Amino acid sequence: MLWFIDTAASCSIEQFVLRPYEVLYEFDGPRIFTTISESLIYLWYECGEDPETERIRYLVIPANQQLIGQLKSGEKTMLEALRQPWLWALDVRNGQVEKGWTLNDLDLVPLGAKPRPNVFLWPQLEPLASAPCVKVDKRVSFGSDGGFRGILEWRDDYGSQGSVGATWGDLQLWVGDTLVWGQLDETGKVQGVTSSWIELLGFLGNAWPYLTEEEQLPIVLNKREERPKHLGELCGRAKIRWRQLNEQEIDAEDALLRDFLAVHDLAGALLGAQPPQLLLLRQGNQMLVATPRQEWVLPFAVTMSTLEKFCVAIKDKIAHLQDIQSETARSRWDNRESMPAAERLQIATGIEKSLLDRIWPTSLEAANDKLYELKAAARMIGSKLPGDQLKIILSKIYDLPNGKHLDLGNLHQKATSIIDEHRSSDPATQGYLLAYMLREHLNCITGKVEPKDILVKWGVSVKKIEISNSSLDAIAVWGAAHTPTILLNTDGPRAKLPAGTRSTLAHEICHLLVDINGALPAAEVFGGNIPYVIEQRANAFAAEFLLPRAVAGNRLAEGLEFSYIPDERYRVTEETVSHLANFYGTSHETTAWQIINSGISELTEEVIKALNTHLKSISDPFENSAPE
Repeated sequence: MLWFIDTAASCSIEQFVLRPYEVLYEFDGPRIFTTISESLIYLWYECGEDPETERIRYLVIPANQQLIGQLKSGEKTMLEALRQPWLWALDVRNGQVEKGWTLNDLDLVPLGAKPRPNVFLWPQLEPLASAPCVKVDKRVSFGSDGGFRGILEWRDDYGSQGSVGATWGDLQLWVGDTLVWGQLDETGKVQGVTSSWIELLGFLGNAWPYLTEEEQLPIVLNKREERPKHLGELCGRAKIRWRQLNEQEIDAEDALLRDFLAVHDLAGALLGAQPPQLLLLRQGNQMLVATPRQEWVLPFAVTMSTLEKFCVAIKDKIAHLQDIQSETARSRWDNRESMPAAERLQIATGIEKSLLDRIWPTSLEAANDKLYELKAAARMIGSKLPGDQLKIILSKIYDLPNGKHLDLGNLHQKATSIIDEHRSSDPATQGYLLAYMLREHLNCITGKVEPKDILVKWGVSVKKIEISNSSLDAIAVWGAAHTPTILLNTDGPRAKLPAGTRSTLAHEICHLLVDINGALPAAEVFGGNIPYVIEQRANAFAAEFLLPRAVAGNRLAEGLEFSYIPDERYRVTEETVSHLANFYGTSHETTAWQIINSGISELTEEVIKALNTHLKSISDPFENSAPE
């Protein structure tokens, strides 16, 4: 429940906009954060919640960078920071400020609704002031600020010093400043999850090759209502999909999902404790880390190194024990890399060994510098090609000559910065921003661009191949030490047409800009098994790069300026779409979508009607299934 506030203290709420600028503390959502409104900084502190009305109450003060810095460094406690001349209490519902009050004194706030004395912004600051000292040998820290990290404090109160008692302790797991395993106690301090951690050592020993090799979800979730917004929604979205399946199909997919969780959900390792689900899934050079509420994109190598340090700490605790559980856990960890290469290849590609024996261009046990891109290409193509065609493609990749690795210099940095700055934006917006950045770099804001010429200038080889009866438009490879190459399918649903060829090459340009160092470090198959958000961003980039929305919208607006009769406006719209498509080398559908997405005011009923005749999808212009 929320405490009562005298309505006479109500204040204007127009100045407060709930759009977090910097999240300082997060636990199941932002709890302490700043906002900026008309150049003024406000510090928000969540102080209460009413589940019945779904209202959240915040204490809000005007702030500045000095105050925020003092909070981060531990110079001020949360209580000291909130004790300001100006203090407001704001009630928020559904992301909107509904009511506000001006409070004359922090002492008017009940004790349970404000920070306790000596509680700092972050738990790691507490030992500087009030937390009791902990012996170093009982406390293990692993990971780094901003990434996946943990604090493990060993306990000696289990009652025995066997394998369970020796690894009995409290574990806090964080991603950045978000606590994912643990909770705040009544004093505001973080209490880790209490468990015997020998179980997690054995779990990670078994799961290691899967965390290293597996990069795909266990079931296909392609329909709009099924697609998870992030990895943590996988189980919930699967249940939505199963509403449309029969019992036999559900049982088959449920088995696949359970097998996946058995090696990707850290929470599943613990028999006694029940922390929230915590999923890990590799995506190229990245590791997706997700709870049911949120997903983070972290460096793969750094995350695996953090897990390794954690496991070494557990192993050290049982080094002297000779019981079966300790020996089993140590053996599983020590042999985590011992899985035969052929089995690892099955995990990486999702292809049965019998088929791999027939299609793989080299020995299944052989290691070479092209192995990862071969695995990536095979995984992305999957069942979309019959075995004989897949064998041909893999052989072409394997036989590519050595060459110079792609280096776009500061273009990579510019593109990465855009993604980092707009991480919370939808993929289409990210694609638009990347397209504008590249056009600006090329000094061509509104004119026609030639994707193939750009690729050739970058040193990318474009080769034609023919793959009949396939959804694949291109297979692009850029790993290892050979020349980056795009194998363009002249019989692909898009690439078989001139406009589709241009769109396909522009699509690959986007991946080269932002994904080559991230989710797709070695290969990409356009029309294959690629994460939806990555492809949606590349499709949006291609459309905007080939024909900017502003250009398309303004051209139509100019043509309609003196057209008032509905039939005349319809005709002008049709002519404009044809003219733009011919000049910029885009499909009529892409052109129509760019006009619609321009947001011009001239989009009246007859104009929309004319544009809709060119659309294959009226809900998503960047669906991979819609050919150009």
